Amino acid sequence: TLVEANATTAILKTETLPVMRLEQLLGHGPSQERKPAVVISFAGKSLVCTVDKLVGPREIIIKPLDPLLAPLTLYAGATISGSGKVQLILDPAQLVRRAYPNAPETTLSDAGSMPMVLAGRALVVDDSRAIREAMTSMLGREGWIVDVAEDGARALQMTRQMRYDLIVTDLEMPELGGFDLIARLRKDERFKSTPIVIITSRANPEHRRRAREMGVRALVAKPITRRKLLEALATR
Repeated sequence: TLVEANATTAILKTETLPVMRLEQLLGHGPSQERKPAVVISFAGKSLVCTVDKLVGPREIIIKPLDPLLAPLTLYAGATISGSGKVQLILDPAQLVRRAYPNAPETTLSDAGSMPMVLAGRALVVDDSRAIREAMTSMLGREGWIVDVAEDGARALQMTRQMRYDLIVTDLEMPELGGFDLIARLRKDERFKSTPIVIITSRANPEHRRRAREMGVRALVAKPITRRKLLEALATR
């Protein structure tokens, strides 16, 4: 699709979408040329974003930004190109927020009428690869950008480099368990009020009591399902 230089909206099938110009987002002057564009959909909303050129799909590994680059909220992270160059990755959540500045911070899940927080960046902490992959898939379907850690120690390292909007953690893990991880995060001003969801096979009353005392949003018993996850995210 080509977008005219002065267009502010574009029609995709029967839907009128806002147009964002990548060159202006990056601080360059407006272009007077027709530009190719991509459609970005996130958290139930879509926009058209102009680009210089389309190069096709790529498989990449996204790494958190260095803490010095934390003010660059437009980016989700960085990757290394095949030629060894560092490339910044735009955050679709931030693009949507800029295109829809008056949108409420909640949306409805397609699973029903349960309120969902507007998706952002989540960290999943579990020593089971299968659980990490399942949670990444489920959260990804709800519009979340997901990072994973195999234990609490690795998760702490990642939180020093990146601020997360949601943390989902197991309890029993090597190196650093879930409750110890939560205790350390709550001492960090950045994560004092961050929503935390525990997923565990040991959902006994004592664990639930301790979770409440630590300000955990929900404790979900394994096996985890999409509905359980949505209910946990909707808990206030």
